[in-house]
Amino acid sequence: MKQVKIVSYAFLTYIPLLAIWMVGVEYAYWGLGLDRFGNDFLGQNFYVIYPTPPIPERQIYGGLAALPVLICRLIALWFLWKMFFNFTKEKIMIGETVRLLRQYAKYSVFGVVAFFFLSGVRRWGIGEFSDMPLWTHLQLNSHEFAILFSSAIIYVASKVIEEGNKYKAETESYV
Repeated sequence: MKQVKIVSYAFLTYIPLLAIWMVGVEYAYWGLGLDRFGNDFLGQNFYVIYPTPPIPERQIYGGLAALPVLICRLIALWFLWKMFFNFTKEKIMIGETVRLLRQYAKYSVFGVVAFFFLSGVRRWGIGEFSDMPLWTHLQLNSHEFAILFSSAIIYVASKVIEEGNKYKAETESYV
């Protein structure tokens, strides 16, 4: 339990920092129009948000299209943070942990779906848009596939744990 608590405290620190970073990067790109961070010491391309800056008069639309994705991801992180918070209090209740993991996976998937369906608007906001129909500009990259894949694994694993608990309870009731 001691190791779980130590790791949980690390995640309780890391998850809010990740959330701040996510909000900051979206604000820097869509709000301020910055496409990269850097300086003479770190290098001009120390952190590249996107290879091209957004088109100034379209930034608001790209930002609005990025907002549902960001909100879904922040909600997913909240459920993960809550799970690790419970672990620091030595509350490793299987039912609650499974519920929080399932919520995390669900909102992560919602974020990927929002990313996919709003990708055309974001691409229009950065100038990667032609006169072709919107559906030809939908995008799903390898990062989103990785999120979708890991969320599916977490969701299925939570179902397996839940079923295992049901069988355990049923077996114990017979004994």
